[in-house]
Amino acid sequence: MLAALGIAAHIWFLSRFYYDLQLDLLEKSGMLVAAGAVLLALWWAWSRGAREAASDG
Repeated sequence: MLAALGIAAHIWFLSRFYYDLQLDLLEKSGMLVAAGAVLLALWWAWSRGAREAASDG
């Protein structure tokens, strides 16, 4: 129950933060693209590290 409340609060905070930014839509979309690229790079590095750890095994 507490985890669900925390997730809901996090989603609410991020949406309020996004809509309260005093930026135009192009700058906001650039921020979202950059965040997606960072998350994709982190996922790639993590999956590569997991594969290497499994092969060292």
